[in-house]
Amino acid sequence: MDWNRGDLSLNDGMLYSNDRYLGTFSCWAAGREAIGIMQEGRKVLTAGDTYCMTEDDVDLMAAIDADEI
Repeated sequence: MDWNRGDLSLNDGMLYSNDRYLGTFSCWAAGREAIGIMQEGRKVLTAGDTYCMTEDDVDLMAAIDADEI
């Protein structure tokens, strides 16, 4: 997925591309961190590699990245 496109929005942890729902992170900060990680091209293996993401958030980020081509 191109995480640098301008149509991503984050509403209370829920991530949208235009009006298409992509998934819900545990909180807004986790969603924002996921977007930043993917925009920078960093690789994250576990939640321990992040500031506020859970393992479920890391899995969601990877699933969105793989699914949205």
